[in-house]
Amino acid sequence: MLTEQIKKKLFSENHFSQMLKHSGIYLLGAIAGAGLGIIYIPILTRLLSEKDYGIYSLYNASVPILSVLLTLNLHASISRYCLEEKEDIQEFVGTSVLLIIGSLLLLSPLYLYYSDFLSLWTGIDKSVLWLAYMAMIGTAVASIYGQILIGFRYSQRYSLYNFFVKFIIFIVGTSGVIWLEKTYFGLLLGQSVAWFIILIYTAVRIKSLAKIAFNKEHVFYILNYSVPLIPYVLSGVLLNYFGRFMVNSLVGTEATAHFSVGYDIGSVFLIIVSSIQSSSLVDQVKLLNMKKYKLFESLMLKTLAVQVFLAMLLIFFAKEVLCILADDKYYDSVNVIYPVIWSNIFLSCLYIHLSGIFFYKKTVWFSINAVLSSLFCIMLNYILIPLMGFVGAGYSMALSFLVYYIVTWLVARYILKFKTISNLKIVILLIPAIIATYVAKMYDSTTIFEGGYWLVIMLKLCIIIVSGLGLLKIVSMVTKTTAEEETN
Repeated sequence: MLTEQIKKKLFSENHFSQMLKHSGIYLLGAIAGAGLGIIYIPILTRLLSEKDYGIYSLYNASVPILSVLLTLNLHASISRYCLEEKEDIQEFVGTSVLLIIGSLLLLSPLYLYYSDFLSLWTGIDKSVLWLAYMAMIGTAVASIYGQILIGFRYSQRYSLYNFFVKFIIFIVGTSGVIWLEKTYFGLLLGQSVAWFIILIYTAVRIKSLAKIAFNKEHVFYILNYSVPLIPYVLSGVLLNYFGRFMVNSLVGTEATAHFSVGYDIGSVFLIIVSSIQSSSLVDQVKLLNMKKYKLFESLMLKTLAVQVFLAMLLIFFAKEVLCILADDKYYDSVNVIYPVIWSNIFLSCLYIHLSGIFFYKKTVWFSINAVLSSLFCIMLNYILIPLMGFVGAGYSMALSFLVYYIVTWLVARYILKFKTISNLKIVILLIPAIIATYVAKMYDSTTIFEGGYWLVIMLKLCIIIVSGLGLLKIVSMVTKTTAEEETN
């Protein structure tokens, strides 16, 4: 039975090792997919003009915003319902699919009718908005299937599917820009064809896992869980992507291209964060269910330590990665990479407190905290972009995620009265990343073509080794009560 398969996957003895196992599988798939995305950077920065690359980045930012607004985030409840371990999961998926189709049928005409106004307001060509809509349909279907695979903890299938999606988009999209038209329009036409292929394949896969039904209890569960999360998800999208629209409006499309190159490289770390979070979610819920708070704390701190170490690697070699990947006209984008990485480090810390809110289904606080942070981000963009140019959007994002973390901790600790992990322990784990950022910024003027490069590389490698050993020691110190909890 399907439920028995889920049970076998949910229960294990060593939560951290299980997290590493599944996150490793998620991460391999994500890295493989991201590798294709990274290959895009040297191809597109050389084939497209700065203006065309900027338009393409605005298209990429539009798709997730449309996905939230037009599907009402209704797919989000699927992975959560899987944790309920009920027999009717296939009917639940079927009900979710029907609700999402209904939402698209209801809201899509409004979007298409007001596309002229949206084009004027955002400065994006109407044809780009229509192509973004087509990509949104494919994204919505892919999100449903992804939620099913995450909920069932089919990490290998999820990774393979994620790679399949990225591969099709890469191959067909690149063919479009090479063979159809060497502009953003050729690229977007190619990607539209790719999304149509993905849509057909994924719909067939979902059909085998879903049973078409319209259960009123399921409808209530979906709406009660997913709809309050709309401001949260939309605010998260705005935190990550609104800077592009602000840079486009306040500085120009070419500057948007420079910001986007730095963002895309810095966001490689977001793949790591998402993969680890997806893999450890089941164990987090299980430990909270069992009231094993010390084990939960140990899992979260060890997870954060892994993320910090990986962030250090990207921080240290951001300049080198940029020099290898991007055309030389984009080298100033390195100043965006550091704040983007720190945005995702703060996101890693944020997940520690979001887990409790998720477990107790107090999801309205997801939205309240996210909306406050996104409003703060918009305000900072208006202040910092005129002062710092496109780099200001990166620092606006980093500071907003820091505020997001602080607000979420305050809510969890003092309003919801949850048991929270000590901020001091979290800050101690962040020290190596702080040192890495200082060293990287100090030597960011040293390129692979200037003297003293290998000396700097040796210094960075030594700091990485020392910091890695230090992190191991720190983790053993801050999680020293775990053994006692496991004994009890």
